[in-house]
Amino acid sequence: MVDCGILGIEDTYSNTQAARIIQNFFDKYPVKSLKITKQGTSTDGSHYSIGELNGGGKMFRLYYLLKKISGSYVVQQFQIEAEH
Repeated sequence: MVDCGILGIEDTYSNTQAARIIQNFFDKYPVKSLKITKQGTSTDGSHYSIGELNGGGKMFRLYYLLKKISGSYVVQQFQIEAEH
């Protein structure tokens, strides 16, 4: 399951549903550039990144959290918000 928030619509989705929602966003807003502005590791070993995404000529804030499960990192949380 993935906590996914795209442009204010947030919910918890299966991996397949989340992948489809994220793909739909990138189909609508093709990536022109991505600048990671912050990244780190939390106390439980999860990795996160925050960045500025230029997609389809619009600017967005991107956040994702990767958690290690059974030796592999999986997406736990993924968010895209419009920049103001």
